[in-house]
Amino acid sequence: MGRANKDRCILRGPSHAAHAPRVLYPALSFVDATTSPDDASYLVAPADPTRGRVRVEAVRTGGSGEGTERSAWIVSRHRALVLVLTGEGMDAAVAWRVATAVLAQWGLETGWGRSEWNYDLGNIRALGWWGLFHILTDGYDYRAYRSLDEGVRAQLSLLRAQRYAAAWQRLVAGGSADAWYSDLMHAGWNPWSEATLQTYRGCYTRVANTVGGVPADIGAYLGGEVSVAGWLLGAAALIAVGVGTAAVVRHCHAVKAHVRRLLA
Repeated sequence: MGRANKDRCILRGPSHAAHAPRVLYPALSFVDATTSPDDASYLVAPADPTRGRVRVEAVRTGGSGEGTERSAWIVSRHRALVLVLTGEGMDAAVAWRVATAVLAQWGLETGWGRSEWNYDLGNIRALGWWGLFHILTDGYDYRAYRSLDEGVRAQLSLLRAQRYAAAWQRLVAGGSADAWYSDLMHAGWNPWSEATLQTYRGCYTRVANTVGGVPADIGAYLGGEVSVAGWLLGAAALIAVGVGTAAVVRHCHAVKAHVRRLLA
């Protein structure tokens, strides 16, 4: 890591020259597709999972990481994360705060989207990964996703995995953002250092200043996209991270109340 800077995150992710998308090249076999950078349908994997991992073209999905593109990246990723969290039943104010903390980490990992390729928001290596992947100029393979929503959900799954679950639960319960990131480092996400933590604090400040407070009408802000399916999927996510029966029951009660509001 370089010197901490309160105004920007140090670019941690791998670099790759931007280019127009080309027909994909598979690990084993693949059906050709013609697409544009704004159409993620070209990332559809073979229907038969026995055909192995599928290598796809590395397409920059995060922008330049500067100026208005940086702000747009922060707002769009924050909104997508809040949408997923509230869809799982999390209180909107809590989801907003948690998303702000997580976006600071994603900003640190991707240089504000400059090194976000195929919606891999955490620049996660594809070690042991049986799914889509791309290779960057550093020679390593990284996970690839079909859409922003898929990338958000995959990254959340990792942040809530057993290794980092205690840190996540403390953040959701009201812990500070920098304490959460410190917990992540102690759990092995990165080697712990005060310089890295200070850089993260600067990232958090930028995200918080960009997204502001919770909108008065969070439903309108999210476009009315919080669905019953999302709430039900949230129960599975809670069970997967082992939060306990009581938490799952509370979530199911929230789903019931949500359905009643929809039917009212």
